[in-house]
Amino acid sequence: MSNQRNSVKDRRECFEKNRQTHPVTGRTVLECHICHNWIEPAAEPWIAEHPTPHANGGTETLPAHPECHDPKTRKDIRNIAKGKRISDRHFNIRRPRGFYRPGNLKYNWLTRRYERE
Repeated sequence: MSNQRNSVKDRRECFEKNRQTHPVTGRTVLECHICHNWIEPAAEPWIAEHPTPHANGGTETLPAHPECHDPKTRKDIRNIAKGKRISDRHFNIRRPRGFYRPGNLKYNWLTRRYERE
């Protein structure tokens, strides 16, 4: 997957900003911002994740385990899509669905079709 959350630049910035020294082992670790467990970046996979999605104006990246990140991403995708639908409806970008009927047509129930008045 080559999207922005896994870009080298984002991962590097996230690592530099959030790295810590483990209090017991002395190794360099990151803290998963979702489950708050330690991540050893040299030994296990991790993702530079946006707590607030880009679509909602998020720019900050924090480290996360992939298994913690996947459920959050599914929820974020639903919320982003719903926000776009609401915005499109509010600003009349997307017109309401339905049959467009000019004013001079009327439905005739006997013939079951629209006819001129």
